[in-house]
Amino acid sequence: MKFSYAPNNNNFFATNLKLNKEKLKWDTGTGGTTLIFQCRFGMDLLPEMEGICEKLSQMSQPPGAEFVSLAPEYPFVFVCMLDARQKIKQGGCAVRGEVCRYAVFACRVNGEECTVFEPKRAYTVDIPAEISVTYAKVYDRIKARFSRKVKEEFAGFYEVAFEGGKLSGYKDGDIFYKVNEIRIPITGAMIQAECFYIKAQEMPQLETKSEGYNISMREIQ
Repeated sequence: MKFSYAPNNNNFFATNLKLNKEKLKWDTGTGGTTLIFQCRFGMDLLPEMEGICEKLSQMSQPPGAEFVSLAPEYPFVFVCMLDARQKIKQGGCAVRGEVCRYAVFACRVNGEECTVFEPKRAYTVDIPAEISVTYAKVYDRIKARFSRKVKEEFAGFYEVAFEGGKLSGYKDGDIFYKVNEIRIPITGAMIQAECFYIKAQEMPQLETKSEGYNISMREIQ
């Protein structure tokens, strides 16, 4: 199928995109066929659309109701295509993950040609991840020298756990912490582990280079 990008058309539109119970909902105009894109959180697809249409034209078959990758040219972009009937049957479009942006573009399909129209407003929605992190001091049990008493001393480590243990689309280093101004990345394997340990006298604040993560931290006594 040949895809081409065209200026905004008041008869063909997709707008008011929103997330409702893990499904994307939006309004459409004439025809109702829509391309739904998933990309990086906050990414602006508009400057890339002519190239994306060329990529779509080169594919052996047009996108269907399931998201497909546009790699290697666009490694962080996925797309699916729904007509009005499919949209009603599915109740919208199920989200593929969080910490990303979704965007909808209205289409006009005529045989083997598909025109993708530039949107005007309310065509994107950003979905952040709410991350809950717990941490606790690790203590050594030390036996008194001349008695049976055992006391606990802070060992200089914190045990850290990400509740849920998984973040879709996470890239190593998206979240990090600093010790003595040295940035230490947190890997996906660390997040998926039951817990990991940070050597520090005071628990460092977890930081992120992505606006797609909202991190809350809670100390466990």
